[in-house]
Amino acid sequence: MEVISVVIHGRRASCDGYLEAGGMRVRFSHAFRLVSAPKTSMIAELRRYCIETQVD
Repeated sequence: MEVISVVIHGRRASCDGYLEAGGMRVRFSHAFRLVSAPKTSMIAELRRYCIETQVD
């Protein structure tokens, strides 16, 4: 697994990257909305996008 980027700004955060296993690659992007800005805040909403492809 490789995380390519992480972005945090106030109550919003996101990360993207990919996971390779068994000849397949799954690219992912997660977008989070937090309840509040502190580091101990809970996740209020999560959107996740995945794309599965074969590795050449």
